[in-house]
Amino acid sequence: MVPSCAPEGLVPLKSRNTDSFTMAAKLMVCQNLTEMLESSASCSNAPMEFYSADLTMRSKFIHGIQNVTEDTVVLIYFDNHEQNIIWLWSVVVGGYLPAMLPAFVNDLTQRRKQILHLKSLFKEPLILTSDSMVHEFLNIDGLNIITVENLVSTLPNVVDCVSRANFGHRKVPEDAAILMFTSGSTGNAKAVVLRNSQIKAAVAGKISHHGTRKSDVFLGWVALDHVASLCQIHLHALALGARQVFVDETDVSNSPVYFLNLIHNLRISVTFAPNFYLTALSNLLDKMQPYTIATLGSRRNVVSPGFGMTETCAGSMHNLCCPSYDIKMGFEFTSVGPCVPDMAARVAADDGHVIEIPNVPGSLQVKGELVFKEYFNDPLATSASFTNDGWFITGDSALIDGSGYLHLCGRMKDLIIVNGVNYYPHELERAIDFSQTPWVDPYRTVIRAPEALQLHSMRSQRSPLGYLGPKIAVEYLAGEYDTCYATAARPESKIEKSIADLFANMFHTPTSEIGIDTSLLDMGVSSVEIIAFKSNAQKILHLDQEIPLMSVLMDPTIHGIAAAIQQMRQPKQYNPVVKLRSSGEKSPLWFVHPGVGEVLVFLNLAKYINDRPLYALRARGFEAGEEFFTDLPEICTTYFRHIKETQPWAPYAIAGYSFGAMIAFEIAKLLGDEIKFLGSFNLPPRIKDRMRQLDWAEAGINLSYFLDLISKEHALELSPKLHELSYDDALDHIMSCATQSRLVELSLTRNKLRTWITLAHKMKEAALEYEPSGSVASIDVFHAIPLKLVAANPTDWIENKLSKWADFSRELPRMHQVDGAHYTMMSPEHVFTFQKTLQKALHDRGL
Repeated sequence: MVPSCAPEGLVPLKSRNTDSFTMAAKLMVCQNLTEMLESSASCSNAPMEFYSADLTMRSKFIHGIQNVTEDTVVLIYFDNHEQNIIWLWSVVVGGYLPAMLPAFVNDLTQRRKQILHLKSLFKEPLILTSDSMVHEFLNIDGLNIITVENLVSTLPNVVDCVSRANFGHRKVPEDAAILMFTSGSTGNAKAVVLRNSQIKAAVAGKISHHGTRKSDVFLGWVALDHVASLCQIHLHALALGARQVFVDETDVSNSPVYFLNLIHNLRISVTFAPNFYLTALSNLLDKMQPYTIATLGSRRNVVSPGFGMTETCAGSMHNLCCPSYDIKMGFEFTSVGPCVPDMAARVAADDGHVIEIPNVPGSLQVKGELVFKEYFNDPLATSASFTNDGWFITGDSALIDGSGYLHLCGRMKDLIIVNGVNYYPHELERAIDFSQTPWVDPYRTVIRAPEALQLHSMRSQRSPLGYLGPKIAVEYLAGEYDTCYATAARPESKIEKSIADLFANMFHTPTSEIGIDTSLLDMGVSSVEIIAFKSNAQKILHLDQEIPLMSVLMDPTIHGIAAAIQQMRQPKQYNPVVKLRSSGEKSPLWFVHPGVGEVLVFLNLAKYINDRPLYALRARGFEAGEEFFTDLPEICTTYFRHIKETQPWAPYAIAGYSFGAMIAFEIAKLLGDEIKFLGSFNLPPRIKDRMRQLDWAEAGINLSYFLDLISKEHALELSPKLHELSYDDALDHIMSCATQSRLVELSLTRNKLRTWITLAHKMKEAALEYEPSGSVASIDVFHAIPLKLVAANPTDWIENKLSKWADFSRELPRMHQVDGAHYTMMSPEHVFTFQKTLQKALHDRGL
């Protein structure tokens, strides 16, 4: 057994806090989650936003839905913390059983199987989601989907008079409180039943074990469908009446620095991070050299390693004495500590006998009030998970040392953990088999170490041919064995090696993982990072001549960039096609540049679309020796020809951003019936008036704002001044007003900016007399907040401008609202929701 206290002399002072034990004892009186909520509200210094009459009102909305009974499972599916928290508690207060549904996989076939499994498992559940996410359920027949927008708007009369009392189905301690899912990323997820008494014991145990108090500030960032976010952070803080802050998961996962700044600025005292994120934080801190190292009273045990599962309400063991205990005992790997109160652990041998001797590994088993009792509607899985005497078999291999601290040794069965999500190889294998992907062979496996390992020695041994499996032997004898699977192509030339080293340094990737086919776009780079890479490459290669951005984008692999550098002095032909992604089983998608002519704006979008080739069309005139386009027919026919050369077959899909939507429309007419998707990103069909507003100075202002050289407010102030100046003086004024660090980031010199402004102005001049004509089969219009100069408000923009696409489409245009404004609709903060809307539109068009 693992004792529920630390060894003598190693218990942190904070764990002796008597307030924590008082709070834990008070919590044990609560019968269910609703009483916990009420108790939290009564002891909190500030009223909680979601504990109000509005919460009870929302639960009454659910009561008003037809065919909803006390046995109905309510699947909660949102993409933000606020709605997840509000509607979780609305369901709880109503007395129903909520199930926190994780984000679906991108593979639509696998997603369909998951949704059908959920429908079968829960016997026609109610699905609660938002208008913006309902399409993710793939229009599968028979699903009982209610959007909260529709729910609130159609049932206003139910809530004339509300009270805070739970008027719903009363829950007792042994009733199910919440359903949480095991990973199920590849197979069918199991639903873990978390009981009221179990959650109460788990939260009380966490408070007692960690010594947390009402004065603590909790930080949550992982989605609430993760048990650590729900139990370790949200319910833990709720039970204390402590302040809790939730921030967007993407912001934190992409920036460890942002995470540390949040902790500092908000005085966070409790948060959670999975192993992969602790590794990222460690790597970040290792690269920073502090000016001064001093102890200023902070705790040494800042990180508390722990062990937990969905089945144990998240962290159920924690080492409060890390790293002092582990250093003192000479352990290579840290312990995860003793159990929290109300749980015990043991290890068992393969024959099932309990191992009483310390430091002997075996199968980890746990038991206690905070351990679950069943998987929902799955008696076979439940039975297989428990021993005859009622201990839960975790599936982990572990040992317990002489002090009662537990050490994880591995898994009894194979398990891969990626970003805190569990993947079982047997489920992956089954999913691959079901997919029937023709180019996947069962004998080819890639294993990648988490860190680059130094090769100390090498041994070569020739094995008899009989050692090869039958299928491999046949292919090898027939000369069909592909050696690229056995060895990665390594950089050979001096230029390739230098570029590979630059990849490794800039993107923190071991050189052992970089080959000549490694691409910049595989690194998920931003437009700024591509420009920084280009600038750094020029420096390390001591080039007198600037590397054209197009040369990098045309083939962004190490081999392609090296070849482009070697050919820089040779005459080049203009090619507008930029390959953002060259592989994928679905039809390619083409993007047409906005009025500034550049395609870097699509890089953020390309990171999320991985199931189809992506191409972008870049304007002529950026590189030395290239002439600007002079008219629209030349632009459209040039782009059309290159599209057909790159993709000779139908169907075609093309979308244009802003000015590019007009070009996309004209190209779509040339493609005729072969086009299946045409997208306009926030541009109406008639643009002549707007084009006449954009002289050279306005083109410079728009470009400067588009590139984030100046703010939106500054751009408006700058306009009158620039119109009084000559081109040269106006350019000088823009350069002086621009953020200098941003100019450096973009490697933007005065001459480059002048060329870019002139190119943008030439594009506008080509459309001064443009009048749309003819029609296409259909069009999808993606609308964001318009510029003030083109519409009075969003309603005016949609009804009086964008709706006019109906005059040029043989089918009523499909309108898609997206987040952000005209210049920010595909920015990092909005690109995730944008790509979801775009991919849904493509799917609805049969692509």
